[in-house]
Amino acid sequence: MKGDKTSEFRRRTAPGLAFMLGLALLAGMVLYWVVLEREDRALPSGIAVASGVLTATQVPVASPGAGAVLQVMVPPGTAVTAGTPILRLRGRTGEFLVATPRAGRLDRLAVQPGDDIEAGRVVATLTDLADLAMIAPFPAETVGHLPIGAEARLELFGFKGNAIPARVVSVVAQDGGATAPQPPDGNAVSGRMVTVTVEVTDTRSLPLAAGMRGRVYLRIAEGAPWPARIR
Repeated sequence: MKGDKTSEFRRRTAPGLAFMLGLALLAGMVLYWVVLEREDRALPSGIAVASGVLTATQVPVASPGAGAVLQVMVPPGTAVTAGTPILRLRGRTGEFLVATPRAGRLDRLAVQPGDDIEAGRVVATLTDLADLAMIAPFPAETVGHLPIGAEARLELFGFKGNAIPARVVSVVAQDGGATAPQPPDGNAVSGRMVTVTVEVTDTRSLPLAAGMRGRVYLRIAEGAPWPARIR
């Protein structure tokens, strides 16, 4: 009887708890954006900032032969070198291994022990950590003169205060007039825009992955100091 009352209480209160948790999460996100906006307004002269998305080269790992999966040798999320065995299989002529074609991080396994796979099937996905970049739109009049190789900084949402060293690898003009939204305040920057791509030069500090959103900071005036939190 007591157990029934407890279950009924949990059933009745669960929606309310979920609603309160949702409100708390929303409030936290709003506060996060407000803090970012205030900090950006206080940026030193000579520093430009825009929001962008982290991109990375995804490398498929295919099985060299048909067989049954016997063992997963490396769990997802592990950093690997080129030639690292990740699966052990049994084929018609004996056992063989599936190895990584290059260095990176094993992000996804598409098979598990007991699966029968054919030759050439993609069994895993590898992220090339040496090819991480962030793409962001900036006003052409602000950053159009930036040289390739210029120093940059990245700050990922959710990792506030963790500066990621980067460098400019391309500055490409967008066709025609453009309008780019600049979170967090939702205001838009109109006029001629350029797409700036910055390459991550140090991938050891944070668990980086394609699709992460963040901010690109560029030094547009020689000698301008970086904000303290991203030095």
